[in-house]
Amino acid sequence: MDPATTPTDINQIRDQLGKLQAAAAKRHKQWYRQPATFLSFVAIVASLITFLISQRSQDTQDILARKQQLETLLVNIVDLQNDFNNTMKTLTDPQQRQQYNSMQNTKRLILLEEAETLMDRLGDNVEASEYSVIANEMVMDSNFTKAEVCFNNELRAARDNVSKSTAYRFLGGLYFMPSPLKNFDLGRKDFQSAIDAMKSSSGDDYSKYCMGNSCEAWGWAEENNGFKPQGDKLLAQAMGYYNQLSPANPLRQWAVEALSSEINAMRQIQNQNDARNQAILDRPLDASAPPPAQ
Repeated sequence: MDPATTPTDINQIRDQLGKLQAAAAKRHKQWYRQPATFLSFVAIVASLITFLISQRSQDTQDILARKQQLETLLVNIVDLQNDFNNTMKTLTDPQQRQQYNSMQNTKRLILLEEAETLMDRLGDNVEASEYSVIANEMVMDSNFTKAEVCFNNELRAARDNVSKSTAYRFLGGLYFMPSPLKNFDLGRKDFQSAIDAMKSSSGDDYSKYCMGNSCEAWGWAEENNGFKPQGDKLLAQAMGYYNQLSPANPLRQWAVEALSSEINAMRQIQNQNDARNQAILDRPLDASAPPPAQ
């Protein structure tokens, strides 16, 4: 943008137009029929148009620069979490683990604060996936209220069915978590919306996988909150969606095997718990033990 052109120039241009019109009126001749006045008017309008185009171009450049900064911050946040998980596996000394955890968390909070500031400045220019990263970080910090806002912003910014389905699935999971926001009815509604969002797609493999993924997440949410019959039914539906994928698609085998493994692990734990409880019930009473207090 021309450094000589500033937003205050607009007011100056308006003043010049007013003076030109007043001068023309004094000479009792319409201003646009006076060559000198008309040329001055054209020059002023051209200056105004140039200013507006330059301002718009500068705004676009600012938005692109901020989006690039936000993208870099979010990538750093994700990389920081991966580095944290990998490094913590190698640290055995409790003091070292505590120091490293504190240092990495401080870095993460700084990056999060910068990212939130940029997102506020970008307004409607933030992508759904960018909201998703911040929302999940808020969940990790137990900042469920802010996570809910970010997930809803993710849904609002979603441009396709996959993005909408993802946002609904995250919201559904949020309402099943042990937090002040827990609301099973809202969670079930959002999980169902996650599935319905993909039903309007072409029925391709990835659409089926997304519906299966939503059923699976919903099923585990029900299981973890004590609703076993509902959970078992949803996990069976998830397996059905996965089995509908093309046999040649490696995603089918991976999804089926992963869900089967998790279901078997859950059943094994349940069997162990049932056996332990049954052993307690079958344990003979100690006749020498004093009777329970009345």
